[in-house]
Amino acid sequence: MIRTILFFLVPFCLGVLGGIWAQAFLLPGLASNPAFQNLQFIKDWNAKIQVVSPVQEIVIRENEGLERLVKRLDKVVAGLESVSGSTVIRGSAFVYTSDGLAVVLSTSVPQGFQTKLYISGSELPMEAKVLKRDTKNNLVLLKIESTGLETAGVSEESALSVGERAILVGKTFEKDGIIPFVNQGVVQGLYADRIQTNIRELLSVQGSPVFDIEGKLLGLALLDQNNKVKTIPVSVLRSFLGL
Repeated sequence: MIRTILFFLVPFCLGVLGGIWAQAFLLPGLASNPAFQNLQFIKDWNAKIQVVSPVQEIVIRENEGLERLVKRLDKVVAGLESVSGSTVIRGSAFVYTSDGLAVVLSTSVPQGFQTKLYISGSELPMEAKVLKRDTKNNLVLLKIESTGLETAGVSEESALSVGERAILVGKTFEKDGIIPFVNQGVVQGLYADRIQTNIRELLSVQGSPVFDIEGKLLGLALLDQNNKVKTIPVSVLRSFLGL
């Protein structure tokens, strides 16, 4: 039994004594010798520092992520202008495909009106043709002659839930040009005929796209009697677009 204890105790004691001897005599001797000055463990001992693996922490503020999302969504929201004689209707449209398909409210593009879309990054408006109209659900599919446009997907109905973020992105026509505007809130209710949000808007937002936090389309904005934003249900939009 004593032999076993000594078998483990003696090497342990020798190791401790060796460490003390190295700290007291060996390392100072090596540190004072120019031949060993470039060794990293000698540099660390001289500086009396503890070497720790560096860890880089990247923090992304929520509003920074939201700013990037809004900049991207601004490219898929077009200004809309429908004209017939002296009557002008202005609003917003959602650019659905890179080759120029856009979905808007039917009330923004009445029968017989000439419609143009103002795309972000394009200096001139583009003539839009009506490909499909659904007066029951207040939807129109437009086509402009363009390619390489920015796009965004359409949210899945099954992925929606009450309380999730809703972001409205629209365009307003001002003296200085077509100005983007943004508002945000949450989904308050999911109904057969609408998605209700708590976004309260005083601008003319009819037809402005409303997106989820991933940048997918929730619907086109309609104002209820309290000036709160509701949208056409995603199920209706997906059916209209053939998804």
